[in-house]
Amino acid sequence: MLKTVTGIYENGRVQLNERLDRKHARVIVTFLDDDNGLKTMSSIPACFKKPVVVTHIERFTREELHER
Repeated sequence: MLKTVTGIYENGRVQLNERLDRKHARVIVTFLDDDNGLKTMSSIPACFKKPVVVTHIERFTREELHER
């Protein structure tokens, strides 16, 4: 099983943001570039949580799709 966990590398040590239920595991560490002022999401925006409501479904032939 693969699991991705974020963390911070500082002063030669990696501190994970989440506690794991394992005492021993092989790991792959990837160092990310600094954010350079980019905003990161810490939660899902509300606009992505709203369900999409489909009121009408139409069938199209392949030819009709190419015409559109």
